[in-house]
Amino acid sequence: MEAARRLRKSMLKEMPNINLDDINNISGTKIRHKNNINEDIYIKDNLGTFEEDNKKHISFKLKFIIKIFISILIVFICLITKLFFKEQAMSNKFVNVIINEYNKDYTKIGCIEKAEDIINNLYNKTKYIIPENLANKVKGKYLDKIKPYLVSFEVKTAIKKIFVKEEKLSSNTNVESNENENTGMGGAEPLDNSAQTLEVPANQAIAMKDNVQKILSKKIDIKQPVKGTITSKYGNREPIFKGVNSYHTGIDIANKMGTEIKSATYGIVRKVEQNNKYYGNFVEIETDGVIFKYGHLQKTNVNVGDEVTQENIIGYMGSTGMSTGPHLHFEIRIDDSSVDPNQIIKLY
Repeated sequence: MEAARRLRKSMLKEMPNINLDDINNISGTKIRHKNNINEDIYIKDNLGTFEEDNKKHISFKLKFIIKIFISILIVFICLITKLFFKEQAMSNKFVNVIINEYNKDYTKIGCIEKAEDIINNLYNKTKYIIPENLANKVKGKYLDKIKPYLVSFEVKTAIKKIFVKEEKLSSNTNVESNENENTGMGGAEPLDNSAQTLEVPANQAIAMKDNVQKILSKKIDIKQPVKGTITSKYGNREPIFKGVNSYHTGIDIANKMGTEIKSATYGIVRKVEQNNKYYGNFVEIETDGVIFKYGHLQKTNVNVGDEVTQENIIGYMGSTGMSTGPHLHFEIRIDDSSVDPNQIIKLY
């Protein structure tokens, strides 16, 4: 026994990294190095982190499943209500408020028109304070400049202008202005216009050929009223504005704001209208029973009853009414039906 004790002491002296206090009994206890103890602590910490991440993952999955369940439950309740309790729901004032808010037009043009209605109502109540000529001047500036800018405004473009470099900004601005000059197009008649809704391809194709032949037989001298880029052709197209017939009854020719518009023919001015909701400022000229319409003008330059020739400037290109940019809406009609201007005169 004494010899064993001496051997044990001599072995411990040769192992300086081992603390005698950490060893209780060599025969029954495992000896651990300090590095091994640190490794055990590190493993325990990592296991704890893993368990926390796992709990977070499970929590996310649980929340996701609960949200899907609630969404399905809401849809199910709505379907049950619609099937069995529709009358009771429709008579509820809160439900009607929600339906009315849902049916409101919150598009850009819808919000602009709502603001216009509010301002018009305020003006009608206080118009005795504001001079009429001043009100008309402000209205004209709004329709010519402010409204087209609001309709064509895009947050993406505005942000891009802020962050691009100054050199690129100047060149991009020039390109953009040129592009805007060649992208203007406008709306047509309202959807509830009976004369317009008849002009669907099936019916129009039948009458188109006869109407074109009637106009050509009159041998009217017709020339293009303005040069520019054709941005919208005659016929069906994608809707541009809500509540407006997607069937386009003319051809849109885009160019710079204020470009001179000349009469395509000789004739008599039959109609001049200002601030029309759909065509803005427009002029109609009759030649031998054929009506030539010029829409979205910045300013008209003729009066009803004037006789005009192909050299007369009847107005200036604008973006009034339902328009996305400066352009001319050129329309040809006979017997209250429009025809494709490209079948009468080749436009470029």
